[in-house]
Amino acid sequence: LGISYYMVPDLFIWPFAAQAEGGDFTPIQLLAANLLKFVAFYCLFDAGVMVFSGALKGAGDTRFVAIASISLSWSGMMLPSLLLLHYRQSIYWFWVTVTFYVTTLCLAFLWRFLRGRWKSMRVIEEAPPDLAVENSGAAGLAEAPVLLAEASNSLAAGE
Repeated sequence: LGISYYMVPDLFIWPFAAQAEGGDFTPIQLLAANLLKFVAFYCLFDAGVMVFSGALKGAGDTRFVAIASISLSWSGMMLPSLLLLHYRQSIYWFWVTVTFYVTTLCLAFLWRFLRGRWKSMRVIEEAPPDLAVENSGAAGLAEAPVLLAEASNSLAAGE
C-alpha cells in the first residue's frame, strides 16, 4: 500500500477531487500527492514499529517499549511540533518530524530486539513451592467454594 501511495497518489486523491465543489482543487491535489510520499515512507517504518514492539512486549520487555515510546514521542514529535507551530513552519516540516519520530522508534525497537536481552526475560513465573497447588484439576476446582465459605465463616467469627 505504501508503494502505491508513492507511485499513484492520484488514485487516492481522486475520490476527493470528484466531490470538490467549485474552486481550484489543483493546489490541494499537489499538496496531498506530496504528503502521500511522506506517508509511503512512514508506512515502512510504522510496520517495523508494530512488529518489533509487539515482539518485545510479547517477550516481556514492556518497560523498554513504554519508556522508548513515551520519551521519543515527546522529544521527537511533541516538542518539535510545538516549535514548528511557534515559528509558523509549513506542513511539510510537521511530516518530516512525524516521519523522523517513527523511523527513530522503529530503529530503537530493532536495536533492542537484535541485542537479544528479551531472550532472558521470563513472562510467566513459576509459583514458589509453598504456594504451589497440590490438588490441581477438577477436584481442586470443586473444593474452591467450600474453602471460600470456610474462610468467610472464620472471618465473620473474628478468628
